[in-house]
Amino acid sequence: MKKLLPSKSTFRIFKSASITLLSLIALSQAQWTISTLNSGGPAYTFASIGNEFYVGTNGGEAIYRYSETGTTWTPARNGITKSNVRSIAVIGSSIFAGNYGAVFRSTDKAASWTKVNNGLTDSLVHSLVASGTTLFAGTDGGKIFRSTDTGDNWNLANTGLIGNGYVFALIMSGNTLLAGTAGNGIFRSTDNGDSWSQVVTGITT
Repeated sequence: MKKLLPSKSTFRIFKSASITLLSLIALSQAQWTISTLNSGGPAYTFASIGNEFYVGTNGGEAIYRYSETGTTWTPARNGITKSNVRSIAVIGSSIFAGNYGAVFRSTDKAASWTKVNNGLTDSLVHSLVASGTTLFAGTDGGKIFRSTDTGDNWNLANTGLIGNGYVFALIMSGNTLLAGTAGNGIFRSTDNGDSWSQVVTGITT
């Protein structure tokens, strides 16, 4: 095993023949260790609540749960249709999972999931991000949807977005929300998604 330089905390890598996962699990020693997750497909996204970690995958059980006090990943798909989860976000004790079909919400640490799709006219969800109690979903066709009631209802929030490429990535820092798209670069919103402007200066394609 290859040792890394000591640090305050390191991470654990999980991999199988077709999947490699990096989860934010602190170890008592500064080293990398290898374990196995039998997903059968790539890992797309991570999230955590307290000492519980969640990974969304393509294939297998779609979403798995891991605890710092445990030793294995546990399938946590009950209620999620289709065997993929492309994005995960957290608001308080609620977890949201987006896949090629819907957004799902769990309020019991992923023991069960409920579809929350009202108003989400494009249900191919690539990305999710939470800002306070507001949730954003990036989908096919260059669309971004916003929910202000923990997923119960969704409305379009893509004024200023151009093109119809997938919205693959969303990230929030302070009052700035960034969206990464396929084919049209990066867009920025500073008004909680009410409007967007393209910010691609310095990025080459």
